[in-house]
Amino acid sequence: AKILSQEAYNQFKSMVKELDIPDSALTEMTLPPEGSIDNYFKYQDMDNKNSWEAQLMLAKDPDLLKFLDRQPIDTPIKSLELKVKNRANFDKLDAFSDSNSPDYITDEKKRAEAIKRFKAENIEFVDDMRRIEAIEKGTEKIPIDDALVNSHVEYGRLIDQEGVGSSSAEIMLYRVDNPEYDAFRTDANIWGDNALKPIDASRVPIWQIDVKYAKEDAEYNAIKNPLPAEQARMRVEYMVAHPEYRMDSRRREAYGLTNSVTGEAFPRDQIESYVGYYELSARGFRRERFLVENPEFAQAMRKITGVDLPDPTKIPSVEYDNIYDEWRDEFEKFEG
Repeated sequence: AKILSQEAYNQFKSMVKELDIPDSALTEMTLPPEGSIDNYFKYQDMDNKNSWEAQLMLAKDPDLLKFLDRQPIDTPIKSLELKVKNRANFDKLDAFSDSNSPDYITDEKKRAEAIKRFKAENIEFVDDMRRIEAIEKGTEKIPIDDALVNSHVEYGRLIDQEGVGSSSAEIMLYRVDNPEYDAFRTDANIWGDNALKPIDASRVPIWQIDVKYAKEDAEYNAIKNPLPAEQARMRVEYMVAHPEYRMDSRRREAYGLTNSVTGEAFPRDQIESYVGYYELSARGFRRERFLVENPEFAQAMRKITGVDLPDPTKIPSVEYDNIYDEWRDEFEKFEG
């Protein structure tokens, strides 16, 4: 029979000593291992012998685990330590959904709001939840590298920022800048159905521009007017006043161009020509002349965007446009 209390253990040891009973005479596994006595009785006092606290103690005390004839603990020790550390927080979260708890919230929407608020007020707890998630993708013998665990926390914190989602430019660039973490998160053998989809490398330049000009994009999109023509005019003025943003917006546009039927992308070596093309005035014949003088670009525009190529014989000399530019104000007044 197992000894179930410290008092019984002390009495048994005293009798063995008084009767001078040799260790060889004792039935194997009668007494807990010498180095596990305290843990053994802590374990006996535990109501839930499968609790995180019990598992952590046994994972750290393999001799006691063997004595109790328990199966090996599957959960890594680092994860159990974090779970035990955050016991009160986990219990609080569970209480919101426990109908027997005084903290139970019946309304699902209000419950979700309460959970969201609780997590926002306990950032370190949320970090630890993500550490646990990453750590438990490994085992005690084959652990997940600490660098990957830390990256998982950083990734989660980035997603938690307002306006940032799992497919946002910020998140995608984080994955690009952290290839080891990206490989970890896209491994279906580790994450199963929750594995991330591979990055579309062709969109990296677009994401870079998105992040660089987040402020300008917000300002541009905030320009509103009930009159479409007036809104367009105001937005053009904004672009004129912000030349770097204007040209990078064109680059972003070009990086995203594809043929609507074949899906073929706009050639990367023609991106700068695309920007230059739209830097030219739409009035006159400068754009048409540009197409004629840059045949590879012209073919890309025709093939990808469907632009009609001009007839070179109908394009006047550049002097035509120079004269127009010189007298632009007068021409515009005349044209109304």
